Amino acid sequence: MKRHIIGMSMLLAVANLSWADVGNMKRILAEWDSKMEEWNAAYEFAKPENREGLLKTRPDPAAMVKPLWKETESILDKPESLPAVIWLLNHTSAIAAAYDATNSAKIVKALLDTIDTSLINVPGVGKAAPVLSQSSNLRCREILEHMHEANKNPVDQGLAAMGLVLSMREKNSMRQDDPRLKSIRLAYLREAIIKCFDEPFGEWGRVSDLTKEALYDLNKISIRCDGPAFELPSGSGSMASIPNRKPALLVFWNPSYAQSAQFVAQAEKLKNSYPDLDIVPIANSKAEAAQLAIQEAGITASCLFDEKGEVFRLYRIGRVPAVYLLDEEGVIRLRGIPDMMFQVVFEQAMNKIVDAKQKSTKDPKTGKGQKPASVQPKSAGKQHNGGSESLAPQGDSKKNDMIAPPPLRPLPES
Repeated sequence: MKRHIIGMSMLLAVANLSWADVGNMKRILAEWDSKMEEWNAAYEFAKPENREGLLKTRPDPAAMVKPLWKETESILDKPESLPAVIWLLNHTSAIAAAYDATNSAKIVKALLDTIDTSLINVPGVGKAAPVLSQSSNLRCREILEHMHEANKNPVDQGLAAMGLVLSMREKNSMRQDDPRLKSIRLAYLREAIIKCFDEPFGEWGRVSDLTKEALYDLNKISIRCDGPAFELPSGSGSMASIPNRKPALLVFWNPSYAQSAQFVAQAEKLKNSYPDLDIVPIANSKAEAAQLAIQEAGITASCLFDEKGEVFRLYRIGRVPAVYLLDEEGVIRLRGIPDMMFQVVFEQAMNKIVDAKQKSTKDPKTGKGQKPASVQPKSAGKQHNGGSESLAPQGDSKKNDMIAPPPLRPLPES
């Protein structure tokens, strides 16, 4: 009897301690929300000349991480931990600032494990879908798939489906030319529209906003779509139009980021293997602002300049360098952020374009393909020597190469 009483006392003590942790967790999150509300209000009504100073006073999430994690770690298996888990996942850079690399990795892993196990069936877990959808980590996509299958709440299922629509976009050159991908994404998108059309989706707006953007991505700038036509000035002032009845590799870059300029110079070497190919670098700047970067990187191709960012918006460019390969008809055959697999995947896509042209130019008498006429480069600069050098972007001393929000964030109508 005495042992039974002691055991019950210990259970009650543990339960009280857990509820104390939950209370402290809620208090910390409420304090953060209050600080952010005050700061956002001050920033919104501040004069333009005072906003730069206000940015320095923005609440620092790194100061929140340790006290919040202290209260949350012991209750990760409880549904009440969900708001803190989502907050921490949305502030992984603050976790990295508060802890060393080893402990940061352990915390993030614990948070993902919690979402995937203890919280997967909890109503509201779909609020984790926005941050999971922005990660290139395959584990995050697997969690979204598990959430979509296991959670019985229609709204959470819809948010998970929207997350899968975003995470399954070809973010790099390793996932290209898969005809099943578009149909799968469309099926998830239909489900999101039905189940959570008016629901918020993190800091990226509402599902209704993202739906418009996702449909544009699927129907306008995906593989096998006609690439948006445009006309831009070159450095000489003449106007160039795309498509122009030639295969073209559009290379979007920013003169402020050395990595993207280096990739443009490396991409020019592809003409050694494919003389019919036009390399079309497109910079989101004025011609004068790009001259130094062009000279330093040794770029010889005729660059186009998208000073107003209109073509960057048309192609939904969020990071540089980024590429789109168009065939002679202007149909998109490859797109993405160049990675270590870029050269291999590019050659596969380009060889299909060459083979298709050879078949279309067969001699009706012999049935043999005729050799296509060579396309000369527009610029008369020096030619790079060929070689087996990888076209994966090289490292840069910049902290990151982001120049805009990720591709599927809502963009202004104008």
